[in-house]
Amino acid sequence: METLQRTANRGSISTGGYTIDNSFVMEYNSTRTVEKTFGGFGGNPPTTTKGTISFWFKWASSTSTQGVAAWKLWNVYNSQVSIMPPGGTYDSSIYVALYNEGVLKLVSNAKFRDTSAWYHICAVFDTTLSTASDRVKIYINGVRITDWSTANYPSQNADLLLVKENTKHILGHDVNVGKPYGYYADMYYIHNQAKDVTDFGEFDADTGIWKPIEYTGTFGTYGYYWDFSNTSNYAEDQSGNNNDGQSFNTTAAMQSTDTPTNNFCIPQVTQAYNGTDNILLTEGGTKLTTGSGTGWRTMQPTVSLANGKWYFEVQAPATNPTSSAIMIAITPTKRWNESAYPSFYGGQASGDGLGWYLDSTRFRYDDGTGITPPTNTLNAGDIIGIALDMDNNFVYSSINGSWLQNQSSVTGVPTSGASGTGAETVSDEPHMIGISMYSPSKTININYGGYTTISIASAASDANGYGNFEYAPPSGYYAICSKNLAEFG
Repeated sequence: METLQRTANRGSISTGGYTIDNSFVMEYNSTRTVEKTFGGFGGNPPTTTKGTISFWFKWASSTSTQGVAAWKLWNVYNSQVSIMPPGGTYDSSIYVALYNEGVLKLVSNAKFRDTSAWYHICAVFDTTLSTASDRVKIYINGVRITDWSTANYPSQNADLLLVKENTKHILGHDVNVGKPYGYYADMYYIHNQAKDVTDFGEFDADTGIWKPIEYTGTFGTYGYYWDFSNTSNYAEDQSGNNNDGQSFNTTAAMQSTDTPTNNFCIPQVTQAYNGTDNILLTEGGTKLTTGSGTGWRTMQPTVSLANGKWYFEVQAPATNPTSSAIMIAITPTKRWNESAYPSFYGGQASGDGLGWYLDSTRFRYDDGTGITPPTNTLNAGDIIGIALDMDNNFVYSSINGSWLQNQSSVTGVPTSGASGTGAETVSDEPHMIGISMYSPSKTININYGGYTTISIASAASDANGYGNFEYAPPSGYYAICSKNLAEFG
């Protein structure tokens, strides 16, 4: 498991230069698609011996039934460039299929399971080359993949069939073992040109992290660029070619500000006693639903916080929120993988973790001890705000923007700094903020600021302009994202 602490990891952060503003959130097993259909060739479609595909992708889950990062060519050929889901035949491998001469495919030995970072996927095709292995080049975060468990390359000068009558280029279509699930950004198709991966990204001189750059080349006659900025049509072509596609069953709410140049915290891992005590992550990982079993299971976030002041929101369940057995866990990072309480608070030993327990509408310790006073009211759909001050080691909570009496009878004041007015104390060490859930078939929505399915009316952001919250973060508190982490974390 990898986490972001102080700086983000591979391809996840770019604090200057080229900025990607939006991504599109694809949902597993949904009917939403973004696609481009070609046609009108009058029986004379173009021969395509070259082509380049480039896009960024971030997992929102990585279970055996969720997640295929895929660009797909759909007609009778069904070609694709994918990262397959964990488990199964192609377990987390890069999978490239070309159906121009039967089933020609590449399957990587390397596995790609990191849910904390963005991946840049670049496929470069050129069948005119004499060396077979050079006719298909696949790059992940700027590094060429050369270790393949299966490697079948097209013949020299083969037509790649990338643009034919009624051929569709698709994000979101069924790709044999699942559907794309996660965040997509900066989607390019360059027609009949074999570009360099460095046309789309570069290694940062200071950090060595692969980061996106502005593409300044041409697109070819049928090329296009989707930046997912138009919520009425996510497939609007921004290349200047006017090769607009269409998006189906999409809404404006599916647009996200979680991007390769500002990577937000999201949930990533469930810890459970057994297979029925799982947490299903949907809607960009921000909607958490428990399985049929009863027992504590915990969602772990992608970010560990050592310094700075941080804010996020959780929406109470739509029914019976105070009998839901849900805990917002503020837990020392080192405790997440310890053996004690393996499914509660992420595994910390007794007394080291603090959580806001919905059933008693207050903070309590991990040994079950409640903290007085308990007199708060929580209704279905209310927004719980958590402000974590890691500079002074305090945590505060609110309901619908009103800060609560967390300690004695003193109302919490998140801006009180070292005095910690009305706060609860956390230990002076890195912490993670997750969700523990006990009861079966319960759903809760979490909002770290980059994407959420919570209906946001106020669209409040932090002082840096990041995050999309229902209530404004307190002064000096920030959304948990890579740009803020680089400045404050």
